[in-house]
Amino acid sequence: MEINKDKTIAFYTSYIPCNCGDCKIYIRNIEKMYPEICAYLTSIGVNPLKPFELMSIDDGMSQLEFVSCEYIVFGNADNDFKITINNMDIEVSYLHPILDTKDDYFILMFGPIMIEKIYSNTRHLTHSDIKKTISKILYDFDIMNLIDKLDKEEASLLANEYIQEANIIEIELSKRRNLIGFPKFLQKTFYKQFDQVIEIALCRKITYEIASQLEVQRDFKDFEENKRLKGKISIEDFEYKLVIHPNFIVTTLDRNTYINGKLYYDIEEQDLLESYIDFVDNNDYIYIQYKRKQLLSARNYFRLVHKNKYDFIKLKNKKQIELIFDNNGVIFKK
Repeated sequence: MEINKDKTIAFYTSYIPCNCGDCKIYIRNIEKMYPEICAYLTSIGVNPLKPFELMSIDDGMSQLEFVSCEYIVFGNADNDFKITINNMDIEVSYLHPILDTKDDYFILMFGPIMIEKIYSNTRHLTHSDIKKTISKILYDFDIMNLIDKLDKEEASLLANEYIQEANIIEIELSKRRNLIGFPKFLQKTFYKQFDQVIEIALCRKITYEIASQLEVQRDFKDFEENKRLKGKISIEDFEYKLVIHPNFIVTTLDRNTYINGKLYYDIEEQDLLESYIDFVDNNDYIYIQYKRKQLLSARNYFRLVHKNKYDFIKLKNKKQIELIFDNNGVIFKK
């Protein structure tokens, strides 16, 4: 392996890593958990606190599994290069999007690693916000079948039927660092409140739903507080909506992202903030929106064209084009 340490150090000096929740947890813990690996990376010019790519799996409860942890290194290495540190294999990978550089580089990767997830879903949310969310989840699950027996009008009067249980759960969440054993806590709480044993499987589902919904709301607060997105983004029924202008509306639900109601592509949760900022800030590209066709691939509803290569006269006469726009406004509309 031949490493250009100076260029590697220079890269990490200016490189800004992802700032999503999973990456923050990784960055906070990697030096404590794997000091020898971090020392090796540092010795070759890599900043271990600036991963280039992390592939994480969230079990919705207590741990994050980082399946792959990847770092950029400038220089050359054989494909079969491998070094083992503390029973962890560090290997070479070239399977990654190309950097905008003419210099030789490769990627070092290792994993999987498990990191306990510090429970931080509520760091932006008020106690009232959290209680309302939990109460709504308990209402939707209706574990005591209180609401199913009523008509819609009567059921609407019971919107806060589970607020007392929500208050107990919110207080417990505020004390915890993680959700280990939380389904058992719910089971005991429901027994005390209703004198009835609720199946642990259902308590797991409720735990997962609480963690997931608070995570979505936490992420939304991150978006809402970002100065580039402020006033442009909203959330309803866990669907994000980013309005750049009336003809450039981005919505995301369950990782599927749509522009003006047409599927654009699926965006990983940890990339949402960066992607939304790109939509708002990127002044270099024109979006060309095509008419919906039954056999047209979803990813072909849009085409991005760099402004330097944009030919308006040629495009506007094409029948299949219905809208041409950028992040400042509409250029052409049929």
